Amino acid sequence: LSGTVQLDFVPRRITWAHPEYGQILACCGESRVLVLEELLGGNVIQHTESDRDESGAISAAATRPAAKSRWKKKAQLLESHTEVRDVEFAPRQYGLKLAAAASDGVVRIYEAINVVEGDWSQQSEFHTKGEAFAVSWRKLAFATERIAVATSQGTHVWEFNGRNQAWEKVMNLRRTF
Repeated sequence: LSGTVQLDFVPRRITWAHPEYGQILACCGESRVLVLEELLGGNVIQHTESDRDESGAISAAATRPAAKSRWKKKAQLLESHTEVRDVEFAPRQYGLKLAAAASDGVVRIYEAINVVEGDWSQQSEFHTKGEAFAVSWRKLAFATERIAVATSQGTHVWEFNGRNQAWEKVMNLRRTF
C-alpha cells in the first residue's frame, strides 16, 4: 500500500485520465462531490547495468520501485446540487477534460486550466431530459466532440458545436418496448 486519501463519500464511479497527463484519477459519489487525485512519484522501475545477466536480460529479482508513490487531492468540483452518478475523462485529443453526469439530468464538462496547481474550470453544461445515469465520450480521433448520455428517458448523443460554443443533441436512442 503506497498511501491513503481520506474521502468523505463512497465512490460510485472511477476513471483514469490518459497517461499523457500523468497518473490522474477521478471519482464521483453520493456526496455530490467530484474529487480528482494524482499519483505523484509513479511506480517507475529502476535498473542498473549490474542488473543484467550475460544475455543482457534484466533479472526479475533486480526489479525495484524507483520511489514510493503517494496520492494527493488535486481538486474538488462542487457545482452539482444533486448526486453525481458518473464521470469520464475525454479522449486525449480534446485536452484534459472531464464529463460528469448528475441525477438532475445535468452534464457538466470541466477542463484543467493548470494541471500542476489543480486548477479546473467548468467549461460548459447541458441539460438532458430525465435523470442522467452514465456518460461516455466518443473515442474517434480527428472528430467533433461527442458524448453519449444514458438517462431515464433513453440514451442521447450530444455534439459540441464550435460556432455556437454549445452542446447540441444529435441523436436519440429509445426503447421500443
